[in-house]
Amino acid sequence: MIHQLLSVYLIICHSSALSSGKEASTTVKVNGIVGQEVALPCNISPPTLDDEVALVLWYKDESSTPIYSLDARRGVVGHGKHSSSDNYATRTYFSTVSKPATLQLTAVTANDEGSYTCRVDFRKARTRYSEITLTIVVLPRKPRITDGKGDLIHKVAGPYNEGDRLVLLCESEGGNPLPSLTWWKESELIDESYEVTPQKITFNQLHVPPLHRNDLMVVFTCRASNNNISLPISSSVKIDLNLRPVQLEIDGAYEPLISGRLTELECRTSGSRPPAVITWWKENRKLKRTKNWTTHNGNISISTLTFQPSLEDSGKYLSCRAENPEIKESAIENGWKLEIHHAPLCRTGQKSVYGAARHETIKIFCDVEADPGDVKFYWRFNNTKEVLDITTFESKETRSKATFSPTGAADYGMVLCWGKNSIGTQKKPCLFHLVPAGPPSSVSNCSLQNQTEHSIELECSEGYDGGLSQHFVMEVHDTKLHKLRANLTSLESRFYVTGLPPGTDFVVIIYAVNAKGRSHAVILRTRTLTFLLKQSQEESLWQMTFSPVLIVLVAVVAGLVLLACLIVLGLKTRSKLHRSKDTKAVKADASDEHEVVNNKNINGVGETFKGWEPVESEKHPASVPLLLQVQTSSPTLSNPSETSETALYE
Repeated sequence: MIHQLLSVYLIICHSSALSSGKEASTTVKVNGIVGQEVALPCNISPPTLDDEVALVLWYKDESSTPIYSLDARRGVVGHGKHSSSDNYATRTYFSTVSKPATLQLTAVTANDEGSYTCRVDFRKARTRYSEITLTIVVLPRKPRITDGKGDLIHKVAGPYNEGDRLVLLCESEGGNPLPSLTWWKESELIDESYEVTPQKITFNQLHVPPLHRNDLMVVFTCRASNNNISLPISSSVKIDLNLRPVQLEIDGAYEPLISGRLTELECRTSGSRPPAVITWWKENRKLKRTKNWTTHNGNISISTLTFQPSLEDSGKYLSCRAENPEIKESAIENGWKLEIHHAPLCRTGQKSVYGAARHETIKIFCDVEADPGDVKFYWRFNNTKEVLDITTFESKETRSKATFSPTGAADYGMVLCWGKNSIGTQKKPCLFHLVPAGPPSSVSNCSLQNQTEHSIELECSEGYDGGLSQHFVMEVHDTKLHKLRANLTSLESRFYVTGLPPGTDFVVIIYAVNAKGRSHAVILRTRTLTFLLKQSQEESLWQMTFSPVLIVLVAVVAGLVLLACLIVLGLKTRSKLHRSKDTKAVKADASDEHEVVNNKNINGVGETFKGWEPVESEKHPASVPLLLQVQTSSPTLSNPSETSETALYE
């Protein structure tokens, strides 16, 4: 009953005070956040020291019923009676301790927004009013971050490749007022240009320049803010990156390597994430004998190559290549052209047989390949009966020269030469044969390589050169005209002669020559191909020549010729019977001649035979003139002038 009377009294007093226009203060604006606590200020300090607060009432909007009251009329403010309406019973409390006093409103909602009035009645002074406008802020939802593909990013974005362009989209729904969205890189503001969709969704799309290795694990933060009394709502992502290798070093590079010695090289690279893959290459060939590992922090990758260089590796490019397999075209490479040092080796292709007559002075040259080229030489002579060290010779760098003058059979034999440099001693010596000098041996295994209407090409195997330099001679004789068609000289036993008449038989003579004389000759027969019209040309010629009128004329002429032939045959019948024996002999000779012309042999090869037949199986002595060395029955003619020249063309 007393509480009801007090309420009525307060309503009457509030209405009376408003109507009488008693003291009212200026309006104070206060912002509150949904779900949080807000303090509405009210000045309850008495204007004079001898006055006290008697009653404090709180009103909302135009309501005449107070939402909260503090009654101190029967005591002091500190012991006054607090009471609140049902809607605010658990969420309000008026604190008189703070300066100014505040009405604490907890767990505020959007409905709490409005105008609040604080009425203070003093025991002596007139009533004081305070106006407070409360604005309730609705926070936006936590921002969502997605990548350029629309995939939601939670904490880590990537991994991206170094150099990629990054697109991040930040979106936030709701909020009253609508929030602003800003992008921050670590603590630096980098983008504050946001937009709002018709659905009240605020978004900000960030375009990041090409990512650099310094962007590894950098934090990008999107902040949503719509007030200045609370911290922004934010979401952050870290950027994970694949990085290229940036440094590559090879221990032992550019240093000369020793041929045949096992070598170990180490390659180091750093800066790659994930660790780089290291490979070794020699020219374009990948090497396999490697061992790879990574340091404990994964920043440095190491590869060891074990290989045994050879002399053939000199000048080849050896390289170490580091690559991040996750990044295209990320390989870096370092290498150098190999310099291979080696002990002396006998140089290939040098002369190995030296011919010398007795009391003839001859010099044998020994050439080696060595790096370094400062070579010390050793010589030795072996004639199967004794082995002698040779101490008198001349040397310069990679060449040595020894002089020999044989006086007897024991002075011919094998000569050995070898060298030594700072790398080592030559393992296999150079071998030379000192032999009595003489004429060269004949060529062998001659074969026809090509045959046309106007040319022939042949190749033979070389024989022993007699211990001296030799060259080869080929003579081509026309058997029909008894004429020398060609005379060729070559350093190799291969010849090509052209300008020959077609369908002609030839005798080919081949021999070798050196300073001591010439070899026995090898004599062969061959012929050029016969020139033939193509079938299409003959048919064309026949078609162009004959016409209907011409056919009639030919028929008449043929009839007359046939009649004349019959008369002639009748007249010669008797003479033919008397000459039958002579005719048979002539036919036999003609048959033999036909066989020679067509170059037939026992195998029945006809005019297109692309080969030749040897004239003889025995080699003639070098003392017989080549143009006359055809008669196989006289291999040792003492008087070559008595040989018939016509034998060459038989």
